[in-house]
Amino acid sequence: MPAPSPPGPARDGESQPRGRTIAGFSVLTLPAFRGNGHGRHVVRALARHALSRGHEPQYRCQLDNHASIAPAASAA
Repeated sequence: MPAPSPPGPARDGESQPRGRTIAGFSVLTLPAFRGNGHGRHVVRALARHALSRGHEPQYRCQLDNHASIAPAASAA
């Protein structure tokens, strides 16, 4: 059995760095609770949790959904 690849940059054809697991997530906020920073706080908490577990956090949203991009941008 070959040894696992050490962590490192992605090779051709790979979508993530070797040795890192991607923790993909998105946040849906009910209309009554939008604009209060709840999404930003959730994004930060999920990213911290993923990093603490050795995962690569990846926030996912539609590129044309500016309201969904804002929490990720402000959490960075």
